[in-house]
Amino acid sequence: MDIKTLLANLHEEVSCSVCMVTFTEPKQLPCLHSFCLHCLAGIQRNSGRHDVITCPECRRESQVPGGNLKDLPTNFRINSLLDVLAIRDCNSTGVKCGNCDKRRVESFYCFQCCSFWCDECITLHNLLRANKDHRVLALKDFGDQDIEDVLKRPAFCPRPGHEKKELEFFCKKCEQAICNSCVATTHDGHVKILLEEAANKKKLQVMSDIESRKAKVQRMRNKISKLDESCDKIQTQVAKVKRSAQQFAESMIAVIEAKKQEIFSEADHEAQQYLERLRIQRIEIENKVKMVETAVGKSETLLERSTNAELAQFDDSQNTTLLKGVDDEREEVDCNLEHFNELIFEENKALKTKAIHEGIGSIRAFLSETRGDQTTAEGEGLTEAIVGIQAKFVLTTRNAEGRQCHDERDRVTVEIKNQQGHDCATEVRVQDIKDGSYKVGYFFKETGSCKAEVKLNEVHVAGSPFPVRVKPRKFRPVLSFGQRGSSAGMLLRPWGVAVNERDEIVVTEQGNNRVQVFSSDGTYLRSFGRQGNKQGEFNRPRGITIHETNNIIVVDSWNHRVQLFSEQGEYLSQFGGEGNLDHQLSIPLGVSVDNTGNIIVADSGNKSIKIFSPDGHYLSKFGGEGSFTYPVHCVQYEKYLIVSDRDEHCIKVFDRNGNFLYKFGNEGEGDGEFNYPYCLSVNKAGHLMVCDADNHRVQVFELSGKFVTKFGSKGEKRGEFNLPVSTAVLSDGRICVSDYEKNLKNFLGFGVVSAVLSIKIWGNFSAASSLRTWGNFPPLLRILRSSPPFHHSVIPPFRCPSGFRPPSPNPLADMNPPPQIWTPPPQNRVKTSSLTFSENVQAFCSMFGERSFLNLFRDISTFVKAERGSISFRHQLFVCLIWRALSRFFHTRAVLFTMRCPHNGLFETVVKVSEEQARGSPFLTLVKPRQFCPVLSFGQRGSSA
Repeated sequence: MDIKTLLANLHEEVSCSVCMVTFTEPKQLPCLHSFCLHCLAGIQRNSGRHDVITCPECRRESQVPGGNLKDLPTNFRINSLLDVLAIRDCNSTGVKCGNCDKRRVESFYCFQCCSFWCDECITLHNLLRANKDHRVLALKDFGDQDIEDVLKRPAFCPRPGHEKKELEFFCKKCEQAICNSCVATTHDGHVKILLEEAANKKKLQVMSDIESRKAKVQRMRNKISKLDESCDKIQTQVAKVKRSAQQFAESMIAVIEAKKQEIFSEADHEAQQYLERLRIQRIEIENKVKMVETAVGKSETLLERSTNAELAQFDDSQNTTLLKGVDDEREEVDCNLEHFNELIFEENKALKTKAIHEGIGSIRAFLSETRGDQTTAEGEGLTEAIVGIQAKFVLTTRNAEGRQCHDERDRVTVEIKNQQGHDCATEVRVQDIKDGSYKVGYFFKETGSCKAEVKLNEVHVAGSPFPVRVKPRKFRPVLSFGQRGSSAGMLLRPWGVAVNERDEIVVTEQGNNRVQVFSSDGTYLRSFGRQGNKQGEFNRPRGITIHETNNIIVVDSWNHRVQLFSEQGEYLSQFGGEGNLDHQLSIPLGVSVDNTGNIIVADSGNKSIKIFSPDGHYLSKFGGEGSFTYPVHCVQYEKYLIVSDRDEHCIKVFDRNGNFLYKFGNEGEGDGEFNYPYCLSVNKAGHLMVCDADNHRVQVFELSGKFVTKFGSKGEKRGEFNLPVSTAVLSDGRICVSDYEKNLKNFLGFGVVSAVLSIKIWGNFSAASSLRTWGNFPPLLRILRSSPPFHHSVIPPFRCPSGFRPPSPNPLADMNPPPQIWTPPPQNRVKTSSLTFSENVQAFCSMFGERSFLNLFRDISTFVKAERGSISFRHQLFVCLIWRALSRFFHTRAVLFTMRCPHNGLFETVVKVSEEQARGSPFLTLVKPRQFCPVLSFGQRGSSA
């Protein structure tokens, strides 16, 4: 590089790439990049390591000798360039004297000392005898050759005390340039050679490396030329592919455009009918307007031209004649558009989704060693198969010599066709074993003779197409797991069941208020959840499904919400909440996920199906009062939404927009008939499976509602069911069924309950009955422990009846102040009332918290008889009694009573069934005052509906 070019780019050469200013104490890393010493110190400090430092430019890690950055070699070339920069800019910035540190414009440079001197210090420098042979030159007199001499100045030893010693030797042991003083001190006994000799050897080595690199560069340039040729070839192929894609896209656009015009024509036709009717109505209204205007004009003329006498004698009959035809029966022409059908465009979302995810085609370009005509396929799945059970075979790719080989770019395609040429299989999966073999599996969805076309890179393999005989499926039990209990791996009232991508079986338990996860062989893996209403807690979990993100979605039924968990059971979020607004739920049951990831919830209490986004935002709903009686579950398959309506004993089918299409099934025990259908699922054959609970079986249908088969019967043996509620399908086609346990039959009930309820209320509170209550206090303690501290405003300071002494230990003794029992006057007696289940009386409750109320009456249903029985209640001061009997709540004979009490205090509740006290009766109940809080506001100022 010539001096002029060097001077022009000098600032770039002497600027540190870290701090972006001129170098100070430049140190060189082994990667040959140089940085300021203080910049390297900052990098070392931030890294937390002292023995290694990472180059800021190439990110290469280098060892720091002894952890001291000062021991890194100094970049002498940069120091020389810094001196050249000072010489170049001396007239503007001056130069710092190496002796007195003063900055002067009039300065000198000593080529032997390699330092700058001011005009005062240079005199002292020249007076020294040791410096009489030094070459000193004023900076203003520097030429290009002088600058080159500065750049070629000798290097001096960096060791303290040796600064003026020139480096003359090279220590082979330390691989370091040293001065004459170092030879006799720190490097004594080491093998040393002259620095010039070492430099020549290194120069030869570097030159050899340079030649090697040049040869490598030439080889790479040759490769670049070949790559350019390949690029030209690819560009030609790309142009060809684009032309093909353009032609295909244009054909698709033409089809879409034709379909669009069909929709336009249909819309115009429909609109024309409506517009014609509106035009006729417009003419009628215009004629009416003209008639009214004519009558009004005549009346105005009469008023203007008549005298007072004429007006006073004007006969009403004349006015009637004048306005005849104006005030007829049809004062207004009906122009309400509600009589017209809404014109909407229903998008083919499935087509759009398929185009987005699959595209209009794909591009593959490679040269493979494998040959399709030499490739072989073997396996039972190529000769015979069973509907809904995975058919398998192994494909082995081979080259032209018939030797097994593998190319990861090979494309294996399998198409299964029936005799009509239609697809008759689902979920064709090809697994690359990476050794030249592929495992292929698929599921047939119909019986009969089919053909399996197997291709490798669009070429039929040997023997393809293969004739396959497909037989109907015969269900048989293969595994049963779970015993009644609360320990890990045991089950109590299992309800929902789902399967994740690892074939892990996830089960909800109503009895244990948790979710358990099992392997496909029934081995317990993990569980999460407990009873409660906090995050991650449950109150009767029911429906469950797995999202495409592997998150677990659980319906927390009696908390009226849906909770989302990670696949390990970590709580993520929730949505819902009790109510009848769009985003709220009321006793939700089943849940599923559609093919777009949205969450479908069966909101049984609100008699509707609601759809939420994956993060729980309300999207839409369908159904409502009159559409469903008791929807349990809804699943989406293809273009259908399929709902099980339990109390109507049928399956209802809707389109993706919630429009009703058809239904099938009715109450009964025959094939295709139901007795309380519960959850739904679609098996690998594309058939709908329905849990026919009270018929103790699972029925299988085509989507049209045509009965296919069934499996299961009443009993305790393997393959028999007591109350099948939910099903899930494993990846190999096996079906998992949750059975709600036989010993719960009497608890759940299977028919229409017609028992008469007798509700009796007395005002007397005897000391004896109170004593019995103190002995059974766990339900009360659950209430007390979950309640705020008690004050006189909660429990009035009543006086205990004479002779009353609570037993020891007193469960309320630690309350401050202690609660008292109040005996009301006899006149507070309330007459007995009697109602039946079939009357299904609606009610509202503010007696005490819902959780405590449900805990208090949880065991009542155990003792309700099948047809006859009564439950008697005795409370004090429940003068306003409103109750609700849910004879078919969750298909049980459990009865939920809700009451309103106008007073607070302690009360005794006696529960009897057939004149026998229920378990735990009598109960001691604490009633607290109601705290009002706003929950809803509606209505806006105006006169519209």
